Amino acid sequence: HLLAAFVTGVIETHEAPRDRLPEPVERAMNLIYQRLDADPAAPILLADLVDAACVTANHLCRVFKKSTGRSPVETVWLAKLDRAASLVVHSNFSIKEIAAMFGFTDQFHLSKRFKQAYGLAPAHLRTLAEKGETPPLARLVR
Repeated sequence: HLLAAFVTGVIETHEAPRDRLPEPVERAMNLIYQRLDADPAAPILLADLVDAACVTANHLCRVFKKSTGRSPVETVWLAKLDRAASLVVHSNFSIKEIAAMFGFTDQFHLSKRFKQAYGLAPAHLRTLAEKGETPPLARLVR
């Protein structure tokens, strides 16, 4: 994508091309991002994803695992963590406030999940960002 922009001189921004996911996974992912846009703190249950995907829970879990390498519920957590990480780096909200915004029970729950996903605490990520160091990449690429 970058090479084509360099060669042609066209530098308009477009969504990076990605492999197409199976239709049930696409529908579930769309629901995840719609819900996060509407109310990031609201729980997103497997039953909600199953309804959106129009398949059984077992089938959705199987297709998710095969196409993304993770379960639907893990994908929900990673989507929330990616958005929380962005706020940690680009805002002055406290970690406690960010935890509440994304429906974590408290800042310790957010920190625990954050360490599992990124290998560092949210406060440490903020410190790295303030020093100008590159933060870790988002776990989900959309």
